[in-house]
Amino acid sequence: MIHTDRLDKAGATAFCANCFPSAEEERAVLPAEAEAELRAILPGGARRESMLRDFDRLREMMGREGVSDRLAADMVAALRTQKTSGKR
Repeated sequence: MIHTDRLDKAGATAFCANCFPSAEEERAVLPAEAEAELRAILPGGARRESMLRDFDRLREMMGREGVSDRLAADMVAALRTQKTSGKR
């Protein structure tokens, strides 16, 4: 899920623990669940239009020059915060 509600006007985002599954969560995903999630975003899927709108909004916000550098810096800061707080 893209958290477009967490994007600021500069296109930077505040990362949350819910954005990225833990290793345990990744291993727990069953093939049938993965298939259901993929079908939901394929053409005709229940969440496809919502996903495409989120991508359009993200693309608009990220259109400014330098957004990749700002995003990378935010990601590094978030990872450092997780490392120092003991979260993984």
